Amino acid sequence: MVEVVWIDAHSQGGPEWVPAEEAYEYAHSELPKIRQVGYVLYEDDEVLAITDTLGTDVTGTVHSIPKGMIVSRSLLKGGTEHDNNAD
Repeated sequence: MVEVVWIDAHSQGGPEWVPAEEAYEYAHSELPKIRQVGYVLYEDDEVLAITDTLGTDVTGTVHSIPKGMIVSRSLLKGGTEHDNNAD
């Protein structure tokens, strides 16, 4: 198990026009910092993919996080990064 802290992208608006002042304020707002815990399913130079649930041959939702968005990563005490054996 790992804990990953990453900065998330965010957007504002929809099909309607956004007042320029509101858009400017939003563009200067702080990006959300996300703290996520899970099992590493896949990793390469660009992405870290984790899930919160592992079964013998199934997983829960997979979150693929671009490496450029990751602030920190910690192996949790007693955890493993890639054990897909639920037994």
